[in-house]
Amino acid sequence: MRKKLTLAALAALVAGAVFVMTAGVASAQTVTSDPIQTVPGETGCGGNSQIRDVTTDFSCANQRTFHLGPINRTVVARSTFRADGTASTTFTLTGGNAPTNLNLRIVSHSGVSSSNGPVVDEAKGVMPVGTAGPVTLTYRFDCGQVDIKAILTGNGDSAGRISGPYLCKTTPATTTTTTPATTVPASTVPGQVTTVTPSTALTATVAGTLPQTGPDGDPTLTALIALGVAIAGTSIVLLARRTAH
Repeated sequence: MRKKLTLAALAALVAGAVFVMTAGVASAQTVTSDPIQTVPGETGCGGNSQIRDVTTDFSCANQRTFHLGPINRTVVARSTFRADGTASTTFTLTGGNAPTNLNLRIVSHSGVSSSNGPVVDEAKGVMPVGTAGPVTLTYRFDCGQVDIKAILTGNGDSAGRISGPYLCKTTPATTTTTTPATTVPASTVPGQVTTVTPSTALTATVAGTLPQTGPDGDPTLTALIALGVAIAGTSIVLLARRTAH
């Protein structure tokens, strides 16, 4: 008896799992959406037909209602774009909580999204089951279309796009200053003192009478000669006296 009950319980679990999987697939296959709308009282984000230069913060909001089988949920996306090329988008739900995890995706393109141009940035997120947000994604943009999608987030899936504005960040102007070259003559540099060192030493000469040279002109030499003569004379006199005696 217990064995039969265990088998029955197992069969019920398998059937339930199959039912849930089938229901999930069926819901995924029957997701549709209404046209994009502007949130009442707020500025719409626009599309790629208008190129907006972001010189100051630009905020906008769009919404779109999705039909997940018999369940209807409206996804609201409020975005803020800044002049430096940074941006953020906050997603919320109206009409109830998420019946399952809802995918969120933002792709920032260079140029329009359909041109297959370079992708500047991409951000992904999830609205968890049983919640209504907010979920905020941050990203960068340069100059091109920003695709903001929910639930149907595949490439080229326009039914999931909530907004797709075309925005260009402000690029700071680059100023180049050229200073002309100035040639200053070496002999007239202001404030510079030039010291010239003569290659030959100069001797200062004082004007006056030049001293005499030679025996007649040197008084010391003259006195010595006179002293020598006197000594010689005295010697002769003494010698003569000794001879006389």
